[in-house]
Amino acid sequence: MFWECHVVTSSIDKLLDQPAESIKLQDLLDESDLIQECLTQNKRLIDYLVQPHIMNELIGHVITYPSDENFRNAHVVSELLSGDFLRIQEALLEKEQLDQLYSFLLSHEPSTLNPILASYFSRIFMT
Repeated sequence: MFWECHVVTSSIDKLLDQPAESIKLQDLLDESDLIQECLTQNKRLIDYLVQPHIMNELIGHVITYPSDENFRNAHVVSELLSGDFLRIQEALLEKEQLDQLYSFLLSHEPSTLNPILASYFSRIFMT
């Protein structure tokens, strides 16, 4: 009947079911429901995202000009890092991640800052 509850496994859960070494951050960033899964506090997803090397890769998307001039990943990452996700915010406040985030300001002359990346950086910084 139509009111029966069916358990639906998200595509993100399917990605996270793979062996840890085969999961690619880019695959998760390509998923349209990534932010929604974080909003639902998907523990496995958040555990994956707060790993130091993954946080470094996430920050890299915000502070590095994309080679293909597509800012989609930077946008998604800015949503993740500026969202109301306590564990992600705590991980971002660790010295290594803050140093990497601040390197965006140190590595560019004010006149050469990309306005799109600067807006993502400032959104994360304000949070």
